Order: sequence, then structure tokens, then C-alpha cells
Amino acid sequence: MKIKKVIKIFIILFFILLFFSVIFALINSANDKILSRVFIEKIEVSNNSLEEATTKINDLINKIKNKEIKLIYNDYQTSLILNELEPEYNVNNAITKAYNIGRGGNIFINNYNILFTKIFSKNINIDKIYNKEKLVEKINEINSSLPDALQESEYYIEDNNLIITKGKAGNIVDEEKFLNLIEEQLYNLNLV
Repeated sequence: MKIKKVIKIFIILFFILLFFSVIFALINSANDKILSRVFIEKIEVSNNSLEEATTKINDLINKIKNKEIKLIYNDYQTSLILNELEPEYNVNNAITKAYNIGRGGNIFINNYNILFTKIFSKNINIDKIYNKEKLVEKINEINSSLPDALQESEYYIEDNNLIITKGKAGNIVDEEKFLNLIEEQLYNLNLV
């Protein structure tokens, strides 16, 4: 007897849950905006249409691309405009992911994703690349222009004679730190 009552209660609860899930899904399916508490690269795009979110993110990216980084060492000064590194950002893919949260084929999964996002928020990263060869060229240009620059020892053969030019100690750019600094500037939309 008790088992039958428990089964009846579970069946009733299941249908109540199903009913409210369908209602919740129908209400959210009419929404043509990105859900609340959705971020792209920690930039809030909640309640934006696809066009509004695209414009917002592209405006930030254009500011980043045109950003000038000044490099100063004692009296030596040079600069790098980030656009010289040919950065590319896959904004459309990130916007599509943001928009599709809660818009899949299964209403239970949609409802779970909607509730999870409303409680914990969701951050989507943009796929990004840049031309590292251009950055290495810039580092080499800086290294050769620095006062007190490091000079590597060189050798060459001239008229059957081996000519060796002694190098000298000096300064060079820490390539790893420089790469990290530039990538932070290119990849962090919150630095604009």
C-alpha cells in the first residue's frame, strides 16, 4: 500500500515538474535576447540582441587593435600598435554560443542551462590569434636598437680566412615576459 502511494506521489510530482518545465521553456523561447548573467570575456552581454552584443564586443576589440603600447628603456623609446600583429577574434562564434544558452532541442536541458546561468552566470571566451612572427620581428628590432644592446659573437669566412667578431654583454628584451604582456593587452577586453 505504501509503495503505491509513493509511486502515485512521484508520478504526480513528475507531471507537475513537466508542466512547469514546458511553461518555463515556452516563456523563455519567446525571448530574442541573450539571457541575463551571460558574459563574453567578462563583458556583460545580458539582455542584448545578437546585433547589440556584436556591436558592443567589436567596439571593444577595435579599441584594443588601435591601442598603442609605448616601450621605454632609459632614453630609448619605441611603440607598438597592436593592430600591427594582425589580431583576429572569432566574435560571431562567441556571440552565437551566448545566444544559444537555453535554446537547444531538449526543454529539460534548456531549463537547466537557463537556471544554472541565472544562478552562477556564464562566461564565454573568444577564440583569438595573432601573428607571432610579427611580434618576434618587433622584439628583434627592439633588441638591435637598444642602447647597450647585447651583441652575439659572429664568424664568417672571407678569402679562406675565418673572421671572428667578439660579442659583448648587453641588454635584450625578455621575450617570454614581453609576449605575456602583449597577449594580456590583446586578449583582455577589460583593459580598454
